[in-house]
Amino acid sequence: MIRSEFQIRAASDAKGQRRISLALIILLRLLALAYLALALWMWAQTIGYWPGGDVRFDSMNVPSRVYHAMLCVMFPVVAVGLWTTLAWGRVVWILAILVQVGAFALFRREIGVPEIFLNFHAISVAVYLALELGLRLVTNED
Repeated sequence: MIRSEFQIRAASDAKGQRRISLALIILLRLLALAYLALALWMWAQTIGYWPGGDVRFDSMNVPSRVYHAMLCVMFPVVAVGLWTTLAWGRVVWILAILVQVGAFALFRREIGVPEIFLNFHAISVAVYLALELGLRLVTNED
């Protein structure tokens, strides 16, 4: 069977779209695992299990209590939302990032947000946006 150039191009575009979609799903699932690990770390730190017992919830200042309480709830929700690859998971993911960036900007000394988290967020959002843009470009080439 002889295929036209249009059929060959459409087949390769569909293959590229599937590859980018798969890469996006893999990224979201890896991020979900990372946020599950962050949730466990945040809970361990909040209940005082983490080394350096001065970080327990009862000994924190008010900004730290609010920050830890919000992220102890948000991180597991982010993990579930990203794992399911539903739109609400991405929204909660961005909200969690905004909470951390806001805490870093406003309460850097009181809370002590590690800069590695901000770097992680910047890289993960950049990779996510690149994959989304690539998916839209491949989809809109028709």
